[in-house]
Amino acid sequence: MENEALTRINSFLTQHGASSETISKSRMAQFEKVDTAIQSRLMEIQKAQDILKGRPINVSTIATDTGIARKTFYNNDLLRLFVEAYSTSSEDRTASQVDLDRFKSKYDEAERQIKQFLLRDIETENLRQENMRLQAEIKNLEKRNNSLETQCEQLQSENAELRQQVPSKIIDFSQKR
Repeated sequence: MENEALTRINSFLTQHGASSETISKSRMAQFEKVDTAIQSRLMEIQKAQDILKGRPINVSTIATDTGIARKTFYNNDLLRLFVEAYSTSSEDRTASQVDLDRFKSKYDEAERQIKQFLLRDIETENLRQENMRLQAEIKNLEKRNNSLETQCEQLQSENAELRQQVPSKIIDFSQKR
């Protein structure tokens, strides 16, 4: 088996959790036949694409094929539009597999970024809500603290008054004896 075919087959097997050592020799022979058939078709497709590239449909080639002057096509909109309706000159109007893969990759990356943005926005909103809840809790604690400070001052004041009364009562009590 040629090296390139073995590399392709092993790459495929590795991607699918297998290797040429884990499959039977008869199965490996089948893989070789399938690879040969696929490569043959790919070469045919490439040849066909090369032929098609050399046979574009545009005003210039149709003018040559028909013997009608290009100027005639450009002076007659309907005639020119008729040719352009079948035109293949602008890179064949179909995207290649490479283009599709590139667009899919860009799409997947954009989708991943959107998901990250959504997660970031959700986390930001959660943090904003938590921040608002904590600010409200701080305000309540400040009110409670102020209330307790006022209550403490009142109790200290009452305590001071009571301390002033205590020595005089002790003196009064000792004098009565």
